[in-house]
Amino acid sequence: VVQLFGNVRIVRDSVSLNSTYGLYYGDERKAEMPKGVQLTRGRMVLSSDQGRYWANEKRAEFYGSVHVVDSTSSTLSDSLTYYENEEKSIGVGNVSIVSPENHMTVFGDSVIHYEKRKYTVVPRRPRLMQIDSSESGVIDTLLVTGSFMEAFQDTASYFVARGRVEMARNDFSARCGDAVYFFKG
Repeated sequence: VVQLFGNVRIVRDSVSLNSTYGLYYGDERKAEMPKGVQLTRGRMVLSSDQGRYWANEKRAEFYGSVHVVDSTSSTLSDSLTYYENEEKSIGVGNVSIVSPENHMTVFGDSVIHYEKRKYTVVPRRPRLMQIDSSESGVIDTLLVTGSFMEAFQDTASYFVARGRVEMARNDFSARCGDAVYFFKG
């Protein structure tokens, strides 16, 4: 075990991990940062209270006040696991995803994001809230809940809510099995 103090920086390919204190286990090629960590990969920045990185597996785990900021959104969760080879992230606990451009926030118990496929799943207790204003200037808020929610961002950006879907807006409400909501993305 090697203890690292001060301005600790671990760089691998396009990923950079920074902390004030770290532990490196050479036999396992594992790094632990128990006193705060920041990961940078391109334009994405992740910060959390603690983090671990397994170089052989190209896997990272973060715990405590996880905050991910990229070019289009900001995501908060209690913990997050990132699989580098698959470009897949799994956030668990008190998840919220804020998209300022769309005035939209999605909440859930967990989230799975597939970066290459531009596909996101909120598998449990998803709630979407979009605050907008009508042409007359009146605040118009959309709420959508369901059993399961997916987001697709390709040529068209849209959400699919599945299972006991409920929607409400100022002058509109609906219940259905599934719903598709297109948004500007």
